[in-house]
Amino acid sequence: MRFIYLLILLITFSYSNSCIKCHNGIEHIRDPKSKMMQNILDVAERAGVKGNGCVVCHGGNPNEDNKTKAHSGTLKYFLDHKGPKEFYPSPTSQWININTCGMCHTEQVNAQWSSLMNTEAGKIHGALWGFGGKEGYRHYMSNYDLNNTHKRLGTRTYQEYMRALEKKSLKPFQNICRPFQKPQRQMRWKKTHL
Repeated sequence: MRFIYLLILLITFSYSNSCIKCHNGIEHIRDPKSKMMQNILDVAERAGVKGNGCVVCHGGNPNEDNKTKAHSGTLKYFLDHKGPKEFYPSPTSQWININTCGMCHTEQVNAQWSSLMNTEAGKIHGALWGFGGKEGYRHYMSNYDLNNTHKRLGTRTYQEYMRALEKKSLKPFQNICRPFQKPQRQMRWKKTHL
């Protein structure tokens, strides 16, 4: 009977999330029964750490008790497969998320590079529009290359909504934006002493 209890304990411990030993109390990123979390746990099992979904996105070494060693490197499995290539404290950073979120969400990760906010085209256009720009939803100025723009993502309902919104574009302030006019009389500036 002791053998059975020991076996159950050993199996339970070997399939647990070792990261939780130190990070106890951290919330799950998704409901453990959700499709996304089940996919993450499937990858963890293929990587040899069944039940430890943390390392699928963060990398690191879940078999270490030492903080420095636990927070370095990645599992050998991920060196030859999709997944983190080292420890990532912030796995959603756009500079590395092709190795994390991009394992399953490739289209979304690729789209971020040409998004209106990342290229700053959305911010620039918002400022121009606020001062009477008449371009509607045509974003043509940015801090980065806009030639590699992605198709609009989202559900069909969302895409239809965005097309309808684009047609309704009010183009605010279009009547008050006029070319700068030179003052009628020449202004003279006085020297002042502070």
